[in-house]
Amino acid sequence: MTIVIALLILSVIIIIHEFGHFLLAKANGIGVTEFAIGMGPRILQFTKGETVYCIKLLPFGGSCMMSGEDEESADEKAFNNKSVWARISVIAAGPVFNFLLAFVMAVIIIANAGYDPCIVTNVAEGSVAYRAGLRSGDLIQSINNKKVVFGREFSLQELVSPDEPMAIMFLRDGKEYTVTVVPEYVEKDYYQIGISLLNKTISAVTPDKPAAAAGVLSGDVIISINGQAIENDEQAVSAINGCNGELIHMTVLRNGAKTELSIMPQQVHSAGYETGISINYGRTKTGAINTVVLSFHEVKYNISTVFESLGMMLRGQVTKDDVAGPVGVVSLIGEVVEESRTDGLFYVFFNIFNLVLMLSANLGVMNLLPLPALDGGRLVFLILEAVRRKPIDREKEGMVHFVGIVLLMILMVLITFNDITKLFR
Repeated sequence: MTIVIALLILSVIIIIHEFGHFLLAKANGIGVTEFAIGMGPRILQFTKGETVYCIKLLPFGGSCMMSGEDEESADEKAFNNKSVWARISVIAAGPVFNFLLAFVMAVIIIANAGYDPCIVTNVAEGSVAYRAGLRSGDLIQSINNKKVVFGREFSLQELVSPDEPMAIMFLRDGKEYTVTVVPEYVEKDYYQIGISLLNKTISAVTPDKPAAAAGVLSGDVIISINGQAIENDEQAVSAINGCNGELIHMTVLRNGAKTELSIMPQQVHSAGYETGISINYGRTKTGAINTVVLSFHEVKYNISTVFESLGMMLRGQVTKDDVAGPVGVVSLIGEVVEESRTDGLFYVFFNIFNLVLMLSANLGVMNLLPLPALDGGRLVFLILEAVRRKPIDREKEGMVHFVGIVLLMILMVLITFNDITKLFR
């Protein structure tokens, strides 16, 4: 069932992409010979005008085939006989519709679950951030003059540039402050149980960590740890880190009643650059107008994440195991769905919508890269045609795209092989 769900998710994203091409082709008077859902031989079809609408045997993806798209044609409705700007709009429509799908998903998610404001939940005493003046409750507004809204954006900054100094502008009691935090290289052992905190409330529980195994739930409010009353997040973190590997007895408030939990902490060896800052990942609901504004920022964040990831690949900060093709994506979706089931149907859909948002934005960006055979590669030739006021030789363009397709297929085979081998490790 999770494989079916994964295939449906990927298919919806691809079909929306192709639907963008379809709508703009129709709007520009370009003949669409076929609009298909799925791949392989047709199993259901009907014809309206010059277009065959069909469902194909393999329930994955879809396609939009246009008249004269890859060849010369005398038909006035042929793709290559339309103006260069009409063709640019048709090619660009696919990625644009992926961004629109991502935006719709963002609106649904933020309207129902809220967003994760970039609030400092804890600052380790004696850390570089503590010495710089940051404290729990500070609301981060920007890092190095770049606007920050989500807690995830702070984490992305730490991941991409772990040793880079951060000029952090934040709000405290309605006033703006700016401090510079220089990450320091630290090697240490500490204890964790796999929770995120916001005002003593557990905002997230990491699967396969001690807290999850002990039955800790998102929404639990910590009352005490090992008999010590907990007044704030700093005390909770300090009590967990100071357990010395012994069993932690935690009292939480759940649905108005006290619940006793016993958690065996996990020792972790850490080596790397640290600031000492813990950031909120819990979500806060907001108004309708702010939901729309934040949804635009959500799409922008997901787009920027793709570019940051590509930059990390070029700098050697990620390995081949951090890259996933269709098999890896299907596996990821399956894992997310399975892990969400215990939290209820709401969280299953919440995580599915999050995946659609991320994957749709990812597909939009990747298709706009100026690589042969992709939409971005075709746009390069069309833009050159607009500048030169005459097309590039069709045969030469076709050869470039053919080479691009061959290289992409080789890359896909390698990524798929790597995805399959990861399943058996």
